[in-house]
Formats: sequence, structure tokens, C-alpha cells
Amino acid sequence: MEIIQEVKKAKQGDKSSFAKLIYHFEKDMYIVAKSILQDDNDCADAVSETVLKAYESISQLKHPKYFKTWLMKILVNNCYQIKRLQKRVITVDDFPDIPVPQEEYNNTELYQVLNKLEDDLKVIVVMYYLQDMSVKEISKILDIPAGTVKSRLSRARKRMREILSLEGGNVSYEPKI
Repeated sequence: MEIIQEVKKAKQGDKSSFAKLIYHFEKDMYIVAKSILQDDNDCADAVSETVLKAYESISQLKHPKYFKTWLMKILVNNCYQIKRLQKRVITVDDFPDIPVPQEEYNNTELYQVLNKLEDDLKVIVVMYYLQDMSVKEISKILDIPAGTVKSRLSRARKRMREILSLEGGNVSYEPKI
């Protein structure tokens, strides 16, 4: 699918093109929402609200090539709004894991380590490594300086190494023999 062409059509009011775009980014939106919110129902609410807001304001999108960044920024804002409204305390025992997509069994250890990171680090790691977003895109989405994104990535990598070392995990990417 040619994303830019579909975005241009959607901006002109083509509902089918908008639906294709949402379907294309559906998994990405869920993974990002799940990294911020813990409850599947909250994730569904955030994604639904994002789709509605994006549909209502797609004509305001200035550059079609930034559609994913724009969509994810709306999603992150919706997730944090839901979190603010809930104002509830989540104990470590109630903190659910990020779901492991069935086709990605090879990354099970990664998801286990991710679930042990602080929220601010986890969101950035998910966006950078799992969603292939650039530091600049993450900076725009989270409304933080690029330097902050880089430092959080660095802290997250260090923390992940510590977690793997404590659990006896393999820190390097070379297979054990």
C-alpha cells in the first residue's frame, strides 16, 4: 500500500482510504497504547478515540508523509488523558505484561524485559525499536526534546542490560554454544 497516496485520498474525503490507513496501523496503535495503558479496554478506548479524532481532523494534516507520526501523537495524547482521568494506583502485581504477538515468539524475552522498565522508558523503547520510529518522530509525539528521547533510550538500554544480567539472560546477540 502506498501510504502517501492513501493519505492524500483520505484528506480529500475518501473513507475507504482512511479505513485502509487505520487497518494498516492498527497493530502499531495497539502496541503503543498497551505500552502506556495496562487494560485492554482502555487501549481499545484510546484507539477508538484516536480513529475518531484522526478522521475528524485529517484535513488539517499538512504533510501526508507524517501521517503515522501525527496518528501516534493523537494516540499518545489520548492514552495519557485516560491515565489522568483514572488517577488510580497500580501495584506491581496488577501491572500486566505487554502482549506478545503470536508471530513473534522469538521476542518473548524482550517483552518480559520491557515489562520491567518504567513507563517513560518502555514507551520510548517500544516506539523506537518495535515501531521503527525515529528520535525526531518520538520527540514530536511525546512533546519532549530529542536529547531527552536519546537519554531515555540510553537509560533503557542500560536498565535492560541490568535486568538481563540479574536474570542470567544473554546480553549479547551472539548465540550461546
